[in-house]
Amino acid sequence: MLLEFFQPASFNNTTLHNIPEFYNEIAYFSMITLGTIGYGDITPATASARLMSAYFGFAGQFYMITLVGIIVSRFSSRRA
Repeated sequence: MLLEFFQPASFNNTTLHNIPEFYNEIAYFSMITLGTIGYGDITPATASARLMSAYFGFAGQFYMITLVGIIVSRFSSRRA
């Protein structure tokens, strides 16, 4: 969200003039990117936005690995 405020038009298909709606759109974009789904309805338009999106996609992989590892370790531990 800060990137869009400092560099307007960093993302395509967003509504910057309506802050609550813009927040929902950017939160949606972040979750879709972290989940590596990538619908393509909101896209990065600048180099900074593309770099940030790539970082989120990369971080999303580590987040999923960590989450799955924690869940598996909880259910696979031996009970004495």
